[in-house]
Amino acid sequence: MNAAGDVILIIDRDFRIVWPNPSLTELTGYAEAEAVGKDPRVLLRSGLRDPEFYREVSATILRGESWRGEMTNRRKDGRLDLEGVLITPVKDDKGVVEYLVSLRRDLTAQREMEAHPRHAQKMEVVGQLWPALRVVLMSGYVEETMQESARRNRWRFLQKPFRAGRPDPRAGGSDERDGERRCARALSDRSNLSGGDESRSSASQQRT
Repeated sequence: MNAAGDVILIIDRDFRIVWPNPSLTELTGYAEAEAVGKDPRVLLRSGLRDPEFYREVSATILRGESWRGEMTNRRKDGRLDLEGVLITPVKDDKGVVEYLVSLRRDLTAQREMEAHPRHAQKMEVVGQLWPALRVVLMSGYVEETMQESARRNRWRFLQKPFRAGRPDPRAGGSDERDGERRCARALSDRSNLSGGDESRSSASQQRT
């Protein structure tokens, strides 16, 4: 029971706490030593319920019946928390109520979400669409990265054959313009070379 996430209290028939699990401290701020021997109806009372409410709950339990409902309790720091409460009587061999087991669960966060259904629905939709959104976002990121890489490597590829003859940057001018001039010159030389081969081939045929 120590590992339970909900608050568990064992209470005697005089409504004194005999044993609380550690979750009591997490939910209410009260340490075990501060809670043992105390009446939870007094220790955690918020003041939002009238005394008649607590008398009816006590009477139901002492009749040997379980009570289930919601209570607003006050933490040690003064903050109010809404709790779902289940109180079950434990009887002795003669059928007389000997102990009570109280199970308490914090409902504050749940009620806040229920009070803002649109927000909850939006979050649910985002959760359902997230796998698809992630694929779209990642594909866009990859495409952008590849385009940026292509832009950066464009002139490196064109200038690679001319690195040995690259002019000194201190002499002025742009590497990109130099690359363009060298590419144009290479294409022109290739065209002239091709034309020269054709002329020599034609002249050879005529001599033949």
